[in-house]
Amino acid sequence: MKNIDDPHTNPIFEYSVQRNVLHEKPNSPFIQATYQTNLGTLVSNHPNATIYAMGVLNATSGGGAGETRTTINGRISAAATAVGSPVVYVDTTGWIDPATDTSDGVHPTAAGQLKIRDAMIALLPA
Repeated sequence: MKNIDDPHTNPIFEYSVQRNVLHEKPNSPFIQATYQTNLGTLVSNHPNATIYAMGVLNATSGGGAGETRTTINGRISAAATAVGSPVVYVDTTGWIDPATDTSDGVHPTAAGQLKIRDAMIALLPA
């Protein structure tokens, strides 16, 4: 088990892509370049931590919907691959149902947040 008192070995979940940028410019290479830079900084600052680069959650509109979500998650995955270990891309498909786990098709309810938490905890080593 990892030492939870050491911030350099704790797992880090990265989800820093802003939804407004995603919605307006999902095909922009800026998304991948920025995410890759962010991941590289995390690796430099926490070289012994596993960094989970989370894909965009399902939504009924904006960056989490359909083809836009697929494009963005492809860019996030490519950024994680480019940085390499200890970064792991996490596909969040199926973590929540936007129809029942969000208040507006985008923002998770308390129940949706619990599902996300449980999915994140399931990724951690015992």
